[in-house]
Amino acid sequence: MSEGEVNGSPSWREGVIMTCGAVLQAIRAHVAVALARLALPELAVLAPITAAIISPLMASVPRIGSALAKASCLAATYFTLTVLMLLTIRVSEGPLRSGSFELSSALFEFELYVDYIALLPALLTSFIGALALTYGLQYLSPLNRAYDVRRGFDRSHLFITLFIGSMVGALFSDNMLSLLVFWELTTLCSYALITYRLEKPEALRAGLKCLLMTHVGGVGLLGAALILHFLTGTLRISEYRPSTALQAPWALAALVLVVLGVLPKTVQYPLHTWLPDGVVAPTPATVLFHVCGFQLGVYVLIRFLWKLLSPPGGVWSLAITSLGALTLLVGALTGLVSRNLKRVIAYGTISGLGYIMMGVGLMTPLGLAASLLLMASHALCYSLLFFCAGAIIYATGVDDIERLGGCYRDMRVTATCCLVACLSLAAMPLTLEYVGKYAFLQATVDAGYLHLFSIGIVGCLLNAALGARLFYTVFLGQPRGRPAASDPPLLMIAPMAITSALIVALGTFPAILLNHLVLPSLAQLGVRVDARVVEPLLSISRGLPALAAAVAALALVLLLMLHKLSEEVKHERAEEVDEVVKPFLCGEDLDYVDSKRGRRFYYPLSRSIKLNSLVEAVNPDRLYAALVKGFNGASRNARKLDIRGGYGLSLLYFAVGVLLLAVAGVLIWYSR
Repeated sequence: MSEGEVNGSPSWREGVIMTCGAVLQAIRAHVAVALARLALPELAVLAPITAAIISPLMASVPRIGSALAKASCLAATYFTLTVLMLLTIRVSEGPLRSGSFELSSALFEFELYVDYIALLPALLTSFIGALALTYGLQYLSPLNRAYDVRRGFDRSHLFITLFIGSMVGALFSDNMLSLLVFWELTTLCSYALITYRLEKPEALRAGLKCLLMTHVGGVGLLGAALILHFLTGTLRISEYRPSTALQAPWALAALVLVVLGVLPKTVQYPLHTWLPDGVVAPTPATVLFHVCGFQLGVYVLIRFLWKLLSPPGGVWSLAITSLGALTLLVGALTGLVSRNLKRVIAYGTISGLGYIMMGVGLMTPLGLAASLLLMASHALCYSLLFFCAGAIIYATGVDDIERLGGCYRDMRVTATCCLVACLSLAAMPLTLEYVGKYAFLQATVDAGYLHLFSIGIVGCLLNAALGARLFYTVFLGQPRGRPAASDPPLLMIAPMAITSALIVALGTFPAILLNHLVLPSLAQLGVRVDARVVEPLLSISRGLPALAAAVAALALVLLLMLHKLSEEVKHERAEEVDEVVKPFLCGEDLDYVDSKRGRRFYYPLSRSIKLNSLVEAVNPDRLYAALVKGFNGASRNARKLDIRGGYGLSLLYFAVGVLLLAVAGVLIWYSR
């Protein structure tokens, strides 16, 4: 025993431990101070943008470059998600302002303003984007039967990462011009992702349509920015307040331009057709701009409606709810007659956006809360549907639902996840979609808009029919020439399982989302919410023992039904092979008439209500095609003025132009 231990003094080992503990405490204190001073909003914006810029350079490194570039994009996205989760704690004390630099006498100012109303879509975008990148690591591989993909770094990783950074930058921008810059970056990323397969003419046409329609929105926002700067002398969004200056007719014109500007981003009728055409992009990219891109438009609309109108309502409410209702019905009806698997889901996406716009258009606290809940539900539900569709296309190489069928026997994990998404689409209890639509319907009743309540109910039925047709035709119908398939690898299953679990968890415990994101968003926006209004939503998460038992019983019943139906489909297929031609016995073939096939339910229904004719009657692509044809004709005529057509004629055009300018200058001079 040492002398120090005999005398009761600490040994050298204890001294080392105490010293190390003191050092660790000092380091922890310094880290806490550094985090308090850290510019988290800038990190959330710049991390994915920087990773996207340097990823091609990383990919050029021999042997390890591809893996390094993919890892940098993935790490930057998950880092952004982590930073945004930390920001939810910082913003609980109040909105966070973070400034960097300004150009041209503060006309262009890169200053970020973070509150809960911006954090909610930013969190959803980074979360879904991280899952999409993870999913894409396996999806964009040579094992994919639908794409000829080589191993290595794929440019879709670059543009997905850049899209996420641009979305977060636009949501956090406190300057109208910086908002426009990030807005246009998201558009360019969407174009690059849609035209992923440059050899396909339909991809190029879809990319051009995306550019044209979404740039309508950019022009509208630019006009609104100019008018607001003229009226207020500032482009800082957080400084806009309802005032005398903003009650002028020009301010109403600015708000009209804002509403027109968000129509393509929120995919509202008639500027919605670019989104279904965009399904030619790979599934990870499709998930991103279908499920995340619209949130920027909804955010801008909410922000400016409550900034420029006090109180909001009146004709604006009528206009926005009417657009949403029309989009809801057109999207659902068009999805019922589409055959492409991803297009069916895309039209369902458009229909769901109609609900969100109607909730915003109600301009009531409960209506706005319903929109935010439906925004989160929409992101989870439709990302899961696209993930499931990508798994099917990855395994079979087929995207025509009329050529699919019986996939449940071969892809049971995918079928289970898709069933959760279809039940959410039908607004079944214990899903987040049920909570959001319950809140929306209650908001319509409270506001006295019974016609919107009726449209909401019809939309629920149409969405349920859409989900039933999708699931039955793909998973329980009779196979019609598709290759053998199996569930995808773990990197694709994991995002599907996570989104499925969140749909049920947040639907079972909606108070988590309400208390931590939705209600704080309304409070920081200046919207007062009566506790009695949201009490029915909060009470959904009570009675947990009975609820858990109900969930277990429902899951068991569904699994038994799936097993039974799959066995019946298998038995019917065997009977048809054994007896291809049956003798005529002076009566109907009851087995044929009563067989359980989705197509024998769907096609008579479709013919009876003439869905195809109705959808074609409201299709705005006819106008778009006419405009494109007119522009092409004008372009061909303009080419006749090319100087290569003859230098003498070109010199004559130049002389006439100079003469006209000189005459105009003289007239202006003498008029002064």
